[in-house]
Amino acid sequence: MQERFGLPVEPEIPLLCFIGRLVQQKGVDLLLQAMGPLLQNSVQLAFLGSGDPVYEQALLYWARREPQRVGVVLGYNEALAHQMEAGADMFLMPSRFEPAG
Repeated sequence: MQERFGLPVEPEIPLLCFIGRLVQQKGVDLLLQAMGPLLQNSVQLAFLGSGDPVYEQALLYWARREPQRVGVVLGYNEALAHQMEAGADMFLMPSRFEPAG
């Protein structure tokens, strides 16, 4: 996964992954607020999703600012999502609300 997201392959570094729609409901704004503190730790972050252009651009900003630590793939890619589920060390799954339960 590190290689797929353009990150250095460092097995000892935890890879935190987010897969989902980039909308406020899914808590992407919370992740963006936490990016600075998250990146004070020895971690890498991989994001897959699409949605609000403001959130897409904010994630791309972090990927440009921290290319050794943040990878972003915009869009929907079911195969990659499954690979991320299998290859992540941890998932980032914030949510402001879930209307279906």
